[in-house]
Amino acid sequence: MNTSTELRPRAATALAAAFAGWTVGSAAWWLLEPRSDPVRQAAAVILAALGIAGLGAAASRRHRPAARRLLIAGHCVLIPVQFALVVIAGTGLLFVGLGLSAALVTTMAPTFRQLRPTPRKVWLTLHVGFSVSWLGASTAMLVLSLVGATTADPALRRHAYAFMHVLDLAMVIPLVLLSIVTGVVVSLGGKWGLVKHWWVLLKLAISLFIVAVAAAWENFLVRDLADTTAADAAGRDWRLAACMAGFTGLLWTATALSVLKPWGRTPRGRRSLMTARSHRRQGVQS
Repeated sequence: MNTSTELRPRAATALAAAFAGWTVGSAAWWLLEPRSDPVRQAAAVILAALGIAGLGAAASRRHRPAARRLLIAGHCVLIPVQFALVVIAGTGLLFVGLGLSAALVTTMAPTFRQLRPTPRKVWLTLHVGFSVSWLGASTAMLVLSLVGATTADPALRRHAYAFMHVLDLAMVIPLVLLSIVTGVVVSLGGKWGLVKHWWVLLKLAISLFIVAVAAAWENFLVRDLADTTAADAAGRDWRLAACMAGFTGLLWTATALSVLKPWGRTPRGRRSLMTARSHRRQGVQS
């Protein structure tokens, strides 16, 4: 990772302060909540400690380059960790911390060394495989949700929702995480970047939107329908089918974006291109 020293220290400090405040508040709430389990309490305390340490690093003036590198690396690790905690703790509130971590990393605008051809091909193959598998799993979830919403057979409805719940936990969640992580690596390690081109940025936004809706609502709806039909075999819900149809449509949109690559560069991408051209001209003149 290659970092420069002149990148919006005030904005980074403000975001680090917001993250620290959110983690401390969450830790206090979970520690005082009678129904909170030890896993959530321990995770909240650890996140609060990391948030306070990050705020100290962001506010550091004497060792700013080292603190900046520490902040970028720390929040790059915290993003998938918080995603895993969303799945384990079963609460969409953790997406506040995810969003703050992502905003902090984006504000500090880290640059990464380009992947060599062979590692890039490996990462790209993994990303394509996981993304296609995510689309296939989403299509399977759509079919099962339609079966559960339309069938008149109570046993079939019960098995459809029960299998959706298993598929969601055992396959979809790991595929989502692996698809996003490999996509970020391919983007940052290649010529496209993560925020330099509109199609890459929109693909990332689609993925994060699906994750947010799934963690905050869809996962609980699948779980509730699986429990309801196991009890009386009478529950059906068109909302789940509509949600899965939306997810599948968004994933097809992301697939089309990968093929068509429309709309060109973002403002940050244009600035990056102009800077690179300026450096090349200076190198030629010297």
